[in-house]
Amino acid sequence: MAALIQYVNGVPAIKFPLDELSTCIGRALVSDICIDNKFVSKKHALIEVDESDGISGDRAFYIRDLNSTNHTYVNKTAVKHIRLKDQDRINIGNEVFVFEQDDSDSEIEDVILFSEDQEQIDKHGLELNQGAELGERFSRRLNLF
Repeated sequence: MAALIQYVNGVPAIKFPLDELSTCIGRALVSDICIDNKFVSKKHALIEVDESDGISGDRAFYIRDLNSTNHTYVNKTAVKHIRLKDQDRINIGNEVFVFEQDDSDSEIEDVILFSEDQEQIDKHGLELNQGAELGERFSRRLNLF
């Protein structure tokens, strides 16, 4: 599953899953990813998914600047519309995000592994910190690292 990871003080802080066909980023409360920052426009950028990418069979993700005042930057370059690649660095206002696109099959295995670990904890009363961390990482909408 693809996601945007928001960094705070150089440390990953919030994970936003990109599980819709479009995700609006902006200061407006109706934005899918709402950023309370005066350098971010009300409707700043839009991430769109193209499911018909015939090159590799993977979904293609594009970011489009919505005529924002302070522009949208990908890898330090102002962009209007560009295809995102894994580990692209996105600057919106003075906020920093990293685009992450990985194989969804491996995440499914991690979730199944967590479930099995949780069953072991329940059966044996064991504590397994790694399983607890996986549980936080895979919550539905807003994930804190």
